[in-house]
Amino acid sequence: MTDKAKVHFAVYGAGLGHAARMSLVARRLPQCIEPYFTSWEEGREYVARKGFRVFDVAAVDVKWNEKGRMAFKGTARSLPRLYSGLALQIRQERAIMRAMRPALVVSDSRMSAVIAARSLRIPCVLVTNQLRVNLPSVDGQMMRLLERANGEFLASFWNLSDAVVVPDLPPPYTISEDVLDTLRVTRRRLRYVGFMREADGAPDAAREGGRKRVALLISGPPASRASILPLVAEAAKTLSRRYDVVLSKGNAGAPQGEERDGGLTVYEWNPDPQGEMRRADLVVARAGHSTISQIIEAARPALLMPIPFHGEQWANAEKCAKLGFAKVLDQTTGSPSELVRLAEEALSDPGMKEKVARMRDVARAHHGIESLVRLIVKDVRK
Repeated sequence: MTDKAKVHFAVYGAGLGHAARMSLVARRLPQCIEPYFTSWEEGREYVARKGFRVFDVAAVDVKWNEKGRMAFKGTARSLPRLYSGLALQIRQERAIMRAMRPALVVSDSRMSAVIAARSLRIPCVLVTNQLRVNLPSVDGQMMRLLERANGEFLASFWNLSDAVVVPDLPPPYTISEDVLDTLRVTRRRLRYVGFMREADGAPDAAREGGRKRVALLISGPPASRASILPLVAEAAKTLSRRYDVVLSKGNAGAPQGEERDGGLTVYEWNPDPQGEMRRADLVVARAGHSTISQIIEAARPALLMPIPFHGEQWANAEKCAKLGFAKVLDQTTGSPSELVRLAEEALSDPGMKEKVARMRDVARAHHGIESLVRLIVKDVRK
């Protein structure tokens, strides 16, 4: 009996997006391939709940302040700790790879796994929608030159992988274009495969008359969720006077019960965000890449609230606004009344729904999960 070929999935542990998309890929692999994972915290817990074998590694992430903002200065001050954490991750990844002897490493936004695989001469596929870190602009004084230099430096390490797969739409529809297409080192190696989401094929939710529906779906690191909830909760109460409103607080693993108050339904955790989006006329959410891919698949207009000082999310949100299917609210200066105003503007704008429907047509012409599965199988059989 021949042993199964192993594939080592290294996924970013903060949030659920990376773990969710790689779990979908791992689930589609043929039975002759055995997947396992490495991650930390939320990512580790997610893949474990999906039934996969997962090894714990040290957490490496940016700093968050008590207001739920990306703490740029705090992250800069902790760079020595971040680099030591990265070094520890590399050692841990090397030890796991040596023990498991995978035929291929698939790294979802994890530089440590790319370096470890290269050092052990194991083929590696990098999956990422972000190749450089967008520095937040503070009163317009942050120098883009520093951002560019840092990006090119990091790209030299990303380039150690054998292939770079981008789970995004090709230009000019690329949501993450601002953190991808400006790097000379990797630009020619990018392989756009489309979003890594399952198209459920369900028809748009039909509604015979009645009130429109707004879905407020909060996600992201715990501190960022806590910081936005008071604003969103107050706006939800106001919106529920005219619309049916669903608010999910995004506390993964919490009880899935609901609380109802008139037109407002509140969940600690909603296990079916995609279904909730399809039932809605408007989605209010953060601007993470996975969230936006869900919004496009559901073909629903959006009101996006990027995490403060999170350069990638701001770039994502601005691109969605440019494509015409989203409005953007700045949490640091916004108010519940402004959220309500923007939501009502979106609900009364038929052009936004037409544009997001066209984006879904583009997305459905690309099959990210199947493309990566084919690449993995091909590389494993070499």
